[in-house]
Amino acid sequence: MKKLYQPKKKYHLKKLCYNPSIHLSEIDTSLITDMSGLFEGFDGNDEATSRDFEGIETWDVSNVKNMANMFSQSNFNHPIQSWNTGKVKNMAGMFSCTPFNQPIDSWNVGNVENMCYLFAYSNFNQPLHSWDVSKVKFMDAMFSNTPFNQNINHWNIGEVLDLSFMFEDSDFNQCLDLWNTSNVRDMYAMFRNSPFNQPLHSWDVSNVENMDEMFAFSKFNHPLNLWKLTAMREKPKDIFLDSDFQGSLDFLSTITLHQEKIYTLKKEWKNKLNTFMWKNRKKFIVKNLKH
Repeated sequence: MKKLYQPKKKYHLKKLCYNPSIHLSEIDTSLITDMSGLFEGFDGNDEATSRDFEGIETWDVSNVKNMANMFSQSNFNHPIQSWNTGKVKNMAGMFSCTPFNQPIDSWNVGNVENMCYLFAYSNFNQPLHSWDVSKVKFMDAMFSNTPFNQNINHWNIGEVLDLSFMFEDSDFNQCLDLWNTSNVRDMYAMFRNSPFNQPLHSWDVSNVENMDEMFAFSKFNHPLNLWKLTAMREKPKDIFLDSDFQGSLDFLSTITLHQEKIYTLKKEWKNKLNTFMWKNRKKFIVKNLKH
């Protein structure tokens, strides 16, 4: 279909997207660098947010750098495998709270730095083993509350700082023993309430400062006697609360207690966001199952 519109700014693009009479394939998006929040809330509950996403697969997103929350809380579930995402740096919350479950394994994510909440509360469960995540720093809650259960053991996460909530309430139970976790600071509730039960004894957790509730309510039961918790400011709270863990807790003796706390990773903000997601989980899940 012929391109009839060429917006230069996100504001102009958003106006076009809110017009249901305009087919998305008619829009030339080659000049757009920011698509954050573009379809956020497009749940089809009223005329303003009722959108047929047909044609979006033809969009030129080769200059886009920000896709954060692009489809969050929408009914989006359209194939976009062919997109050129090579310049994108921020994908935080992109598909959060959606029914999205389409293959995107061929995407170039080599420049992405933020993937927090990328698929949280979505229906996503597609292969991602080929993704280059070597520049990603934030993966917190990336697969939280999803059916995701794919092999990502060969991911290079050497730059990642935050893995908190990553697989919380998910179906994930795959090997992660090859991960380089030497730069990670936060593993709060990483596997909380999940079926995860794989060996992690080879992980370098020497820089982790928070493991509170890391395995709480999970199926995890593997030895962690090789772990050195040298960066901990205090003993982790409820790390194995109501979990299947029956191993030795001797690794906790490697903690050197400190009075000061020098690293927080915006914990107050993250806890508020996670609380919001948890309180609204039923609404999100019910909505997703309808599509």
